[in-house]
Amino acid sequence: MQAIQTPDSQRGIALIVALVLLIAVTLVGLASIRGTSLQESMTANLNDRDVALQAAEAALRVGGAAALKTTAVQWRDCAADTCADSESPPNSEWVRVDQAPVPTALQYDPGNLVAGTPVFVVEYMGLWPESDDVGQYGGAGDLGEEAKLKGYDSVNYKVRFYRVTARSSHPDDDNGRAAVTLQAWFKG
Repeated sequence: MQAIQTPDSQRGIALIVALVLLIAVTLVGLASIRGTSLQESMTANLNDRDVALQAAEAALRVGGAAALKTTAVQWRDCAADTCADSESPPNSEWVRVDQAPVPTALQYDPGNLVAGTPVFVVEYMGLWPESDDVGQYGGAGDLGEEAKLKGYDSVNYKVRFYRVTARSSHPDDDNGRAAVTLQAWFKG
């Protein structure tokens, strides 16, 4: 027959086991909270970048339409050898999409933006050959008067090209949010 233990003979092992289990459960809970917070932050950043990409794409379309419609939005004339002046436009040269002279159907709704209104710049790249098989550098150095000096038939150089650089927001308005820059060439 076994002896029944009285409270005087117990040493508190149940209390120690309960405290260790409580600490383990607390650590698992804290790790779960940290993981969930990290996933929520990553999802917010991904959404912010997607919205910025959509804003930059809209600015690229508006910039392309503006380049083909008017020279009022033109930043520089690369055919006149002004492309090497600077690598990026000064902050005052960016054109906001809500101030661009474009058809109403292409205007971007600034209410959907995260960081600010999308902007763009237009560069006139000069006259290029009408052929569709112009390579990556084909015709780039043979624009305008330079083509005549090299003996090329200037009649073949009659297609205007514009390079449009678009940003999801003005460089001064990013506020640490995602910013996307896109660039495309437009034939006009």
